[in-house]
Amino acid sequence: MALRSCRILVSAPQRRSSSALASVSAHNNDEQNVKPYSSIPQPTKLPIFGHTLLYSALGPYDISKYLDALKDMHQKLGPIFRQQLQGGAQGEVVHLSHPEDIKKVLAAGGMTPLVPPIQEGSRLYRLMKGYAVGLGNMNGKEWQVMRKASQQQLLKPGHVMRFLPSVEDATQSLIDEMRTRRDKEGVVENIYTLIARWYLEITGLIVCEKRLGALNGSVRDQEEAYECVRANIEIFKLNSKLKVASPLFRVFPISTWRQLVRFEDTLHDYIEKRLTDALRKMEELISAGGLEGKYEFLTTMLSRKEISRNDMFFFVHSMFSDGLATVPSTIQSCIYSLTKNPNVQEKLYREIQSHGLSITKELTPEVLDRLSYTKAVIKETFRMFTLGSEVSRVLPNRMILSGYEIPAGTVVDVNNSVLLRNEKFFPQPDKFIPERWMRGDDLASKNAFLLTPFGHGARMCVGRRFSQQALHAGLARLVQRFKFTEVESDADLEYGQVYQTLLFPNREIRVQIDYRPQN
Repeated sequence: MALRSCRILVSAPQRRSSSALASVSAHNNDEQNVKPYSSIPQPTKLPIFGHTLLYSALGPYDISKYLDALKDMHQKLGPIFRQQLQGGAQGEVVHLSHPEDIKKVLAAGGMTPLVPPIQEGSRLYRLMKGYAVGLGNMNGKEWQVMRKASQQQLLKPGHVMRFLPSVEDATQSLIDEMRTRRDKEGVVENIYTLIARWYLEITGLIVCEKRLGALNGSVRDQEEAYECVRANIEIFKLNSKLKVASPLFRVFPISTWRQLVRFEDTLHDYIEKRLTDALRKMEELISAGGLEGKYEFLTTMLSRKEISRNDMFFFVHSMFSDGLATVPSTIQSCIYSLTKNPNVQEKLYREIQSHGLSITKELTPEVLDRLSYTKAVIKETFRMFTLGSEVSRVLPNRMILSGYEIPAGTVVDVNNSVLLRNEKFFPQPDKFIPERWMRGDDLASKNAFLLTPFGHGARMCVGRRFSQQALHAGLARLVQRFKFTEVESDADLEYGQVYQTLLFPNREIRVQIDYRPQN
C-alpha cells in the first residue's frame, strides 16, 4: 500500500461508519431519493490546491502508487468519491467502482463518447509546437473523421493480418538477440528493454517497411532506439507528475515541464526521421512507377483526403508511443507469470505444439486464431497486471450514480481496475489462472466488462488488434523456442507496477532461458 508511515500534514480519507458503508453496498439509483452532487464524499481538500497535496510530501499517497491510492479511497469513502487534481485538465473528477455504475457510464455516449485528455502535458506540448493533438485528444466530429479514416488500417482483422509476416520477422530477430545475450548460466538480462526494441522493429517494418536496427543494427541505430524507448517512458512518467503539479506549470516552466518538452522532442525527432525517409523513398518509387504493392500502410493513410500529413504523422506517432507503453509491459509481466507458474507455461507450450507450429513453418492467421490458451494467458496477464487505472468519460447527460446526481459535462473515472483482484468477481484473484478466460467459465464471462486493457467501446484504442497480434504471435514463438525459469537470486524481489499515466512494471526482470527441442 502506498500510505506513508511518516507524520503527515494532509490526512488520508477517514473510514466511513459501518452504517454508511452498509448503505452503499445496496446500490441505489432511485430518482426519488437522489442526493446532490455536493454531498458526494471526498478526501480533505485545501483551497486552490484541491487534493493535489495528498500526493505530495505532506500527504499520505505517492503518485507512483496511484492505483493503490484509488483502492484505499474507495475502501474508505465508498464506491463513489470525487477528487480535484489541479495539474490536470479534468478539474474535479468523480471516481466510480460499483459494477452497475461502471456499466451505465460505459454504455453512455453512444458512438461518440467524450473523453478528457489522458496526457495533458503532451497535449499542451503539441499545441505549443503547432502539431496535431492526436486521436486520443480529439472529440466530436473531428474525432469521428479521424477515427473512421484510421480504423480501416488497424481495426479490420483482414487488414491487420497483413502485418503478421512483419511480426514474425521481428520476432526471429528477438529470438536471435536473446540467444546472443544469454550468459553462461543461461540468464538473459533486461527483458523489458529487449521487448521494447522488438516492438520498435515491428512498427518500423509495418509503417516504414524497413528494419530500424533497434535489436541488431549498428551501434548508432541501437543507441537511438534506446533513447526512443527511454524518452517514451519518461513522457508517460512526467505526465503523471504534472497530473498532481500546480496548474501554474502552464505559465511558469517548472522542471517537470522542461524535462517533458526535451523527451517529447527526442521521441518526435526519432519518429520524424524514419517517417521522412520512408516518404522520400515513396516519392522516388512514384517517379519511377514502381510503388505498386509497396508502402501500403502509408499509401492508404495518405489517400484519405480528410487526413493531413500532420494528422498522419501523429497517428504513426501513436502507433509507436502507445504500443511502447503497453506491449513490452504485458510481455514482460507474462514471462514473469510463466516463471512463477511452470504448469501454465507447459500447458501453453503443448497448445503451440498441438497446432503443428515449427520453427520452419509459417505462423498463419488461421493457426494464430486457434491459439485459445495463448490468448487466455495474455488476458490473465492483463487482469493481474492491468495497463490502466481507469477509463475516463465526460458525461453527455445528467446521470444518477450510486444515488447521487451527476451533472452533464462531469468527468468520470471508471475505476474498474480496482476490482480485478476482488474475490467477488474473480475467485482466487491473486493466482494466475488463464483457464478462467476459457469458454465455460460463467463468472469470468459475466465480469469480462471489467477488463478494459485497450479502453471501451467506440473509444477503444485504434491499435488494439495490431497490439494483440504482436502479443499473441510474439508469446507463441518465444514459448515455442524457450523455457523460461526464474533466476533463483531474484525470487524474493518484489514485482509490481508503478503508475506513470499508465501502469508500468516496477523493474526489469532477468530470466534463465533453456532451449526447447525443435522439430
